[in-house]
Amino acid sequence: MDSMSIQQKLNCRGKILDLSRPVVMGIMNLTAASFSPVGRMRSVSEAVNYAKQVVQAGADIIDIGAEPTNAACMENIISKEEELTALLPIIKALVTEVDVPISVDTSRPSVMEAVIAAGAHMINDVRALRVPGALTTAAALHVPVCLMHMRFLRLPDAIDVIEDTTNDSSTVIDEISKFLIKRIDACINAGIKYENLVIDPGVGAAHFGKDLAENLTIVRELPALKALKLPILVGISHKLFKGESVEKRAIGNLIATLAAIKNGANIIRVHDVEATVYAIKIMQLIEEGSV
Repeated sequence: MDSMSIQQKLNCRGKILDLSRPVVMGIMNLTAASFSPVGRMRSVSEAVNYAKQVVQAGADIIDIGAEPTNAACMENIISKEEELTALLPIIKALVTEVDVPISVDTSRPSVMEAVIAAGAHMINDVRALRVPGALTTAAALHVPVCLMHMRFLRLPDAIDVIEDTTNDSSTVIDEISKFLIKRIDACINAGIKYENLVIDPGVGAAHFGKDLAENLTIVRELPALKALKLPILVGISHKLFKGESVEKRAIGNLIATLAAIKNGANIIRVHDVEATVYAIKIMQLIEEGSV
């Protein structure tokens, strides 16, 4: 890995993401249990309209998910059939209505197969292909896959935690690094191409298992993950500062998002696309010294 350089482009089934600049990933949730009302869709038409709005606002890619993973939904299990019923009609509509890649947030191998067959371009797996069969399926699909660190692994159809990475290291960033190295090696051994991998440190509570101090540490020490020589995706949006007012929380998360970009994040997964795109633009103007 050390001899490799981070690629400047991510090929999403012919749709190219330019990683030489911050890539904004707009979030679309297809579950009423989502902790954020922003991006929460209830119909195909609403999803299409929202997708067009966020693309117009500057989103480079849209990430769609139907399984809740926030703290309030720890025992709210969604079945495979429910996940597919929520995802497929919207994916089929979006691939004909917007010209950006569609990423799907799922961990089930059969769902991965179905959404890629429906036209999606990327898999974003919060469980880092640890569901039985997911590695083999992802290798056969030949699409980019994002591997996220989830500290407390619970399979999609179960409540019990079956894996805990807490004791793997004395620091949170070492824990994440060691986990991701193992998952990258597993992917390569399964036949997934290195250039199809993206990593995510897994900012958040609930299954992701980090408290506020650890999440802030991840943002601060993000440069350590650059040693893995893969594009880094970070999803801070609406996960931090939850005790504050909506306005203060939005400001705090935006500042943390900009800090993540400064520290090496290549893809930023956000609810507030327009505000994020504008903030990135201002940050770049300051750095370039021009208007």
